[in-house]
Amino acid sequence: MLTAATVAVMAAIRFNLRRKQAEISKQEVENSQRSGYVAANAMKLLPSDIPGARHAAVKAVRSAPTPDAIDALRQTLLISGAFKLEDAPREGRYALLGGSNSVVTIEKDLIRPDQESVTVWSSCYRREGQGGGVQPIGAYTARGKFSGLATASRASLIAASGAVGEVNLFDDRVYSASDDCGIIQEQNLRLLHSFPSPSGAQATAVALSRDGTLIGATYHDTKSRIWNTRTFESVELDLGYSAVVARFSANGQYFLTAGNDPTTGMAIWDVWQWQKEPPVRWKQTMQAATPTAIAVSPDMKLLVMGHEKTKSGSEAWLLADFRDGASDARNHEHLSLHESGITAVDFSEDGRYLYTASRDRTIRVWGVEHTGRDSEFKGEDRHVFVLRGEKEAIISMSWSDDKKTMATFCADGWILMRNIDPGVFRASPEDLLRMADQ
Repeated sequence: MLTAATVAVMAAIRFNLRRKQAEISKQEVENSQRSGYVAANAMKLLPSDIPGARHAAVKAVRSAPTPDAIDALRQTLLISGAFKLEDAPREGRYALLGGSNSVVTIEKDLIRPDQESVTVWSSCYRREGQGGGVQPIGAYTARGKFSGLATASRASLIAASGAVGEVNLFDDRVYSASDDCGIIQEQNLRLLHSFPSPSGAQATAVALSRDGTLIGATYHDTKSRIWNTRTFESVELDLGYSAVVARFSANGQYFLTAGNDPTTGMAIWDVWQWQKEPPVRWKQTMQAATPTAIAVSPDMKLLVMGHEKTKSGSEAWLLADFRDGASDARNHEHLSLHESGITAVDFSEDGRYLYTASRDRTIRVWGVEHTGRDSEFKGEDRHVFVLRGEKEAIISMSWSDDKKTMATFCADGWILMRNIDPGVFRASPEDLLRMADQ
């Protein structure tokens, strides 16, 4: 039988344990609240102060590894740099050159409003006699509006469609080999060739194959034309609709087009060998909003099209193996996690991930590595990660030649660079802290 003294001692022990637990719980709550506050401040520092944001995110995780703190550290580890064009060019016309220090834009001429310029900007190179910072280092100015822009970093080429439908091909060799900064002597982009519009119609989109061998353009008159940039031979495609986006597949064998006139039409053309008219390998017509972006996976099994103003934002089709003569698509799936329209879509170099950029200021990452011919593609089940840090709508997304650096171009003129490492998406808090200390 317990004595009164023993009972009193046990009661005191229980009281002290409860008090310590309450103190620990209170401290945990305070640490969690402090961590959340510091993590929120870390995200507010982006994109103008990346080192400060990363330092704050590390502090937040060490205080308490809350989901918000861990996410802030992931975001700051992925962002490798940022700069702002003070006179932001008009929306939608940006591209990243081969190194990761230069971008090319289309902008209005401030002195002569009837003219526009294709301009190369650099945070690395500079003209002789000028200081550092982001500045224009080369340009080509012409009367009227440019309606499309594309780059082929491996071939050091820039393409831009002009006011009367011509497609201009420029040499960017001076500006894109750019991990070693230096002084630029050139002030004007060198025009290599101008490809005329077959009918005089205005070009709606322009694309370059990755190796720069092929250049393609679509026009308001439902036609498209592809040229060989070495021989200047060309072939005409009759789309049957006015395409607004165009792109070559990663291997350059296929030309992708999408438009809206009056229903959304998409097609994949085999342009590997020059023929009188390349065959259509796949096509689809549907009721949907005007497309803004299109991409196909490196294995040609998944096609993704983005829309500007729809509830779904983007849609994915699992393609049949049209290389064997099939022309259908299965498992049409909406990727509906974005809160606004899609402005850019692209696949990783190895085809394991799909990236969709949106005006909701985020880039979502989708896992597609196990998509097979007979499998299903369920978009929300494949969502991996969301990239944050932009303060305004993302209007374009581009990649370096090796597909390791992503650049996003925002409506406020900010350009964010990310070194994409999928290992960061799911790394533990301990691993993230080790990465931050390196």
